Amino acid sequence: MKNIVYSFVLVSLTLSSSAAAQARSLPQILMDYVMNKPPADETLNPFPGALSREWNKPTKLKAQKAALAYQYSAGTDYWSFILMNPQVSRTEYMGTKNVVQVGQTENPVTNVYRVGDGRFAGFIIQEFGTAGNGMMIIHTPQMAKESPKLVGFVKP
Repeated sequence: MKNIVYSFVLVSLTLSSSAAAQARSLPQILMDYVMNKPPADETLNPFPGALSREWNKPTKLKAQKAALAYQYSAGTDYWSFILMNPQVSRTEYMGTKNVVQVGQTENPVTNVYRVGDGRFAGFIIQEFGTAGNGMMIIHTPQMAKESPKLVGFVKP
């Protein structure tokens, strides 16, 4: 009987720790997509010095669609990552609870957030729509500085 109880406890601990590990790994999964580790479903060159990659139903990313906009001619830190209909919160994607709303933009109206710490410290997030039915755009600080609507939200 003790072996059954120990086995049950071990299985329970394994399942709960693997669920926690999966939640903690979302920032790494997101970076894997930025680095094109899962090959894109479609790659475009919208203009010289720029690259766009798209994934439909990206595995483990918990979104309906994902896309990367990368301006490699400006530098390696000039990119934005787009999540269509994200299924988890911005804090889970960023791997920190320190994601603070810093304002809104108009035309279109978006909520704007700044990541305070962790791997994505200083990044700017724009959200359109509602959870599960909207879009989240994650901008590097360098990319956000290129947008007249976002430059004021980047920490100096």
